[in-house]
Amino acid sequence: MRYPSLGRFAVLLALVPPSVLMAQTSQPRSVPEGQFPPMPITISASAVPGEPILSGAGGGHEAHPLGVTTDWLQVGFDAGQTYFNPYETVLNASNVTNLSVLWVVELNAAGEANSVPQPLTTYADIIVAGDNGAHPSLSGLDETSGSYVWQNLDGNGAASIGNGVAFSDLGSQLSAVNATNGTTVWIANLKTGFFTSPLASTSADGVVLVSDDSGIFWAVGQATGKLLWNYNIQAAAPYPAAAANGRAFVCEDGGCYAFNRSGDLLWYLSGGGRSAVASGTMVFVSLSSGTFALDAATGHTIWGYTLGAPSVAAALANRILYTSGGSITALNAETGDVIWTAPVSTRFPVAVANGVLYANSDAGLGTLYAIDTQTGATLREIPTGYPATGPIVVNGRVFVGATDEFNGGAYILAFGVTAAVN
Repeated sequence: MRYPSLGRFAVLLALVPPSVLMAQTSQPRSVPEGQFPPMPITISASAVPGEPILSGAGGGHEAHPLGVTTDWLQVGFDAGQTYFNPYETVLNASNVTNLSVLWVVELNAAGEANSVPQPLTTYADIIVAGDNGAHPSLSGLDETSGSYVWQNLDGNGAASIGNGVAFSDLGSQLSAVNATNGTTVWIANLKTGFFTSPLASTSADGVVLVSDDSGIFWAVGQATGKLLWNYNIQAAAPYPAAAANGRAFVCEDGGCYAFNRSGDLLWYLSGGGRSAVASGTMVFVSLSSGTFALDAATGHTIWGYTLGAPSVAAALANRILYTSGGSITALNAETGDVIWTAPVSTRFPVAVANGVLYANSDAGLGTLYAIDTQTGATLREIPTGYPATGPIVVNGRVFVGATDEFNGGAYILAFGVTAAVN
């Protein structure tokens, strides 16, 4: 059973020594009938996602286990788009060599023309997957089996999730969909462009941030769908906006922008923008000339790294920035010094969890790489088919999207170190 008020916090608690986790109760006091006073709970640091850590019963009622789970709520895991899951404890550099395919699911009709899966998110053990095909849709898939939980036709873009609601763009509208049962909560109409390509959203501080395909960057109220403010950034943003400390950062082909909560432009950096990753007082942006670390408040350059080719600020974990492009490079996030470079080509962001970097390479027919974050050495390679999304890592599984460029069809693949479910 998943307890909304405790399940997510249990993931954090599992990383802290048990001695620190003993809850401090106040002086004894009377409580209303049917309620319980605070009780000390110890959660072992060895607790892993998907396994029960607590159970209780009384008054003739059946015991219910409480498990450790976490969610990949944004395209980049968090609103800063760091692509770093710090709560993963199942997959690691030792066992990822045994990574194998658990299941493969095709979205919508078999062989659907131009069908391309969108970047993935998860909520309450459900994968939220958009499909930009002839019959676009947003689907909820069971993490364990890949079976359909729900499907909604009001959205198909990569969905960020806030308070159990998935926010998905359809090019000219933004839809809010209940991430548990797939019902539509509200729809906000955005400006219609020439194309209707879905674009990734970001949910932060009660606001959904998304650009439409005409180049308007929108802030929409998360609870109601009310349009709060917008700004013309000239072109659609290919990657989701990053948000941190009351600021939003978004990049498009002309450059990168920073806004405050009210939508006021704080600064602009020209030069062929691609992606942004935000954390603390710094924001990392990818331009056509390379990757740069900037002061988040002023936009002043702290350091720059030039690859000689376009790159993506792909992930930020433990003070290391990873860039992707013709290769994957690990940089000291504070100085820009190169730590290692891996000869793996990918146009997608990567994912980092528990000492392993995962990359969905677009070289050839597509390969999922597992790379040691300490050394850059390849630990595992698995064919995926033609890649369409970067990987996400959650609850002991890796999920990626792929497409059949010859026959059509959008696929979601699940990888893990246990036997296949179906």
